[in-house]
Amino acid sequence: MHEVRGPAQAISLVDDLLDQGDSLVDPTLQNTLHTASARLRDVLDLLDRALRPPATQREPEPIPIRQLLELLAAVHASNHGPLDFDQSGALATALPAVRGVEDRLAHALLNLLMNAHEALAGGVGTTIRVSARVVAGGRMVELAMEDDGPGVSAAVRDRLFQPFVTTKQGRPLTGLGLAVTRMLVEEAGGAVRHEPSGSGAKFVVELPVW
Repeated sequence: MHEVRGPAQAISLVDDLLDQGDSLVDPTLQNTLHTASARLRDVLDLLDRALRPPATQREPEPIPIRQLLELLAAVHASNHGPLDFDQSGALATALPAVRGVEDRLAHALLNLLMNAHEALAGGVGTTIRVSARVVAGGRMVELAMEDDGPGVSAAVRDRLFQPFVTTKQGRPLTGLGLAVTRMLVEEAGGAVRHEPSGSGAKFVVELPVW
């Protein structure tokens, strides 16, 4: 956050100085700078709230995978449109409970689901599939969420989990979902990654077994 706040504070200072006394700066340019400065402060506050640790740390608990999948299915059902959400691949195998704080892991997975929904909103692809398996000698559960949409641009593939990296043009306050997902998954002792896929996008989340 410091790397971002430093330049942001400099922009804000210039904006404040232009508001004081006479200035030869074009009024339109000055107004644009003022608007951009205010928006940047709002974005930084949002990021700060998203990444700040909670005031009270909650103890991890055993979370059944089916419980998380049912929540994803319920959210999809209320926003699905013509899209198909297939979780049969995740429910086909009996899976152990994972370790974490339920609402925080649910938040992480919902971010991935919403990303898939937005990727398919352009009309390319219609299906989101979730599969699951036990890996790492029984120590981790791996959840994979894959869609058949347009996929991830090569230009951002290596920076996907950095804040504000996005392919959504003209959309304010975008590019935080994957950064927050990574934070929440790593907080539980897990990991999240993007994997190459034949078509569409595939994100894999590994969570520790309880």
